[in-house]
Amino acid sequence: SSGLGYPGGGFVKQLPTVGEKKTRGAAVTLVNQLSDSRYIDRYTSAVFVESVLYDSTRHSIALVRLALELPPSGLVLATIQVVPLPVQLLYSADGDGAYMALEVFVLIGVILFSLQELTRWNHIGTRKYWGKGWAWVDWVNYVIFYVCFSLRYGSLQQAG
Repeated sequence: SSGLGYPGGGFVKQLPTVGEKKTRGAAVTLVNQLSDSRYIDRYTSAVFVESVLYDSTRHSIALVRLALELPPSGLVLATIQVVPLPVQLLYSADGDGAYMALEVFVLIGVILFSLQELTRWNHIGTRKYWGKGWAWVDWVNYVIFYVCFSLRYGSLQQAG
């Protein structure tokens, strides 16, 4: 690698992930479209390809980054960086379940607060309940929490 830093910005294209239908075909189609439209041209300074791979035999995740630097000289400087990450680091099994107990405690608290809000909504009526701005803030927070909780434990369930 040249050791050059690149400012944020540029253009980003995301390839289809495993959860999407016809992943390989859609990825090939996207790469062909990028090639046909000259997505990478002589003004391109660098191309980064990032991926997260799961190795079931080692029960670990690898964060992979391929950097292709394209200086004006016409050379291509390729650098690959692989950071292995054991799945256990994402969810610690140490501490006799202390982390799990705290996360369950937080989840139960959020569920109880959500139920309290639903009861309040039912009690005072829809127009009056949603007329206050804090109801919107509360529910945005609940939705974000539930989505994050689902993503965290859904990915851990798939990895485990």
